[in-house]
Amino acid sequence: MTWTDSKRLPVLAVAAAAAVGSTLALTHRSGASRNLDARSAFAVFHALPPSAPPAEVANSPSLSRGEIAQTRLLGADLGRFHSRLFIYPANDNRNVCFGLVAASPQDPGMVYCYSPGNPSAPAEIAGEHFSVVAPESVSDGTVGVQLFGVVDDVVVSARVQVKGEWRPIGLARNGFYLDLPGVSYDQMGHFEATLRNGSTQVHDIRTGSRIA
Repeated sequence: MTWTDSKRLPVLAVAAAAAVGSTLALTHRSGASRNLDARSAFAVFHALPPSAPPAEVANSPSLSRGEIAQTRLLGADLGRFHSRLFIYPANDNRNVCFGLVAASPQDPGMVYCYSPGNPSAPAEIAGEHFSVVAPESVSDGTVGVQLFGVVDDVVVSARVQVKGEWRPIGLARNGFYLDLPGVSYDQMGHFEATLRNGSTQVHDIRTGSRIA
């Protein structure tokens, strides 16, 4: 498994980078104010005990030992690749990174970092209470998508369009995962999150932009 670091790739490029097996892509979306503590939006950082991070994260020269020690496991034995979903802070707690690591180093994995609540976030994601990615990969000749991400504490439910039809997504520990074998990236549509106040936020997965 290789480990790459691309600081400001857009969402579509991230999906392409994770399309090949045995590649774990690390990408950052944006910086944040020095006064922002991204952990405050996610209950898992105080409700769950720390978990050992994947080796690729633990060995990253861009992270402090303190940040790595705050890794939380959001899910295990997920999907076809028996993957782990995890979250940890970065950039002096101004960013949150979440990732999916397969049980086998030959299978696809990915880490994505962003800055929740950042007032200077790019317009296409500003104000979103979640972060979602849907990398496509090919395993044994079969294409498939793994949809995963994190939601902050105000999100109560979520769903996604696949081949034009809405599918519910289970939320647990501020995270979510949906394995979609036989589905290609261009068959993905919108991701919708319902907030505690009853309002919704819709994100176009293929363009990486919020829908007004």
